[in-house]
Amino acid sequence: MYPPFDIPPVLKYTALKSFTHLLLFNRNRDRGKFGVSLSAKKPTLSRNCEGLRPSQETRGNNQRGTLRGQEPVMLQTVKLIALALTDKGFLSTAHLKRNIALCSILFLGAVLRVQAGPLASSYPQRQTALTAALQYLHQQQQADGAVGGVGNSCETAWVVTLAGEDAKGPAWTPQNDSLWDACVRDVPTYLALRDPGRTAKVLRAAVAVGADARHVAGIDLIDVLEQQYDPDTGLYHPFSLYRHNLAVLALSEAGRPLPAQVVPTLINQQLADGSWGWPVDPTPGDGDPATGDADTTGLTLQVLATAGVSPEHPAMVRGVAYILRNQHDDAGWGNDELSDSNATAWIIIGLIHAGWDPTSARFQKQNDNPLTRLLSFQDADGAFRWRQNIAGSLMRSTLDAIPALSSYFPSDQPTPLRSYFPVMLSMAS
Repeated sequence: MYPPFDIPPVLKYTALKSFTHLLLFNRNRDRGKFGVSLSAKKPTLSRNCEGLRPSQETRGNNQRGTLRGQEPVMLQTVKLIALALTDKGFLSTAHLKRNIALCSILFLGAVLRVQAGPLASSYPQRQTALTAALQYLHQQQQADGAVGGVGNSCETAWVVTLAGEDAKGPAWTPQNDSLWDACVRDVPTYLALRDPGRTAKVLRAAVAVGADARHVAGIDLIDVLEQQYDPDTGLYHPFSLYRHNLAVLALSEAGRPLPAQVVPTLINQQLADGSWGWPVDPTPGDGDPATGDADTTGLTLQVLATAGVSPEHPAMVRGVAYILRNQHDDAGWGNDELSDSNATAWIIIGLIHAGWDPTSARFQKQNDNPLTRLLSFQDADGAFRWRQNIAGSLMRSTLDAIPALSSYFPSDQPTPLRSYFPVMLSMAS
């Protein structure tokens, strides 16, 4: 324990306010469309499970936004020290040397903080790629407002909203019907098959655009999806973990409480190697060689974090360890020896929700990281290919890439300098 010191109140205020700006992240961030705070905490690391354990959760949602402008750190500190010098007790106090030392440390911390600067943000790269991807989707939109086949319009409405555009607005209304109108028009046909994955996609779009999810084409999406939950299994779909995951995300984004068994069931589905598989394992833990995949593992990390599971949880740590072990030499992921854009995009989102920055050195491979690998799949027209040598479904890959590009990365925040935090905190107490 550091001994307490008698410090003038103004100087204590100076120190504490400096801590807020110099040592911690600004948590007063804009709120997203889903009412979720876009604040973030920097993960700190400890050696555990292959060195992977973020001790604080990076919180955020998958909406793109702009950081609020902040006064330069050096100017803040100079102002605060000047405030301390105006205190009548500052120069006359018996602890003059300690007070001067405190101000000196504050100033030195500001200098080091400015020199260190934030980790270089990839936001400009992502913004450029995002603009091109949205332009590609614009080119696919038909005169009646639809994009692609039945169901695609709803997912497109969701992703363009994540990217900050208005799926109901004039930019997405080529003639009479908007992109959202086309989604609503497709809903009766698209949901004729009672599939929780499809219902979840429409619900996510409805919540994103601000529509009444209880009345979309005469359907109560929330009620339909909640009725598909099986309390005996803890799942929204009996066979597909992918569809179950989509249902959990959609209901969470709609602000609905999740059944108590959802999280334990999902954790129980984790395989021995730390992965999750596309299908539901009907007999988890029985030793059968069930196979996990990169796509579902990334998605499940996002789902668990959204459901409130901490990155410190062993299941999260093991999932990140699996992702790291199975990263390819080109810094991407895929379900065989080749990377693909879908898996890489899903894992980028999963890592962010698990408290990791995909552009950090931990995931660097030679001159590439997961983001640069994802961007390498983008064609000149803005569409994303499935693989470098195989186009696959350009629409599917582009719709998967946009949420990753629209996410907040931890490097979009300034990096704190914590080295002198214990001493300063005790002196200001």
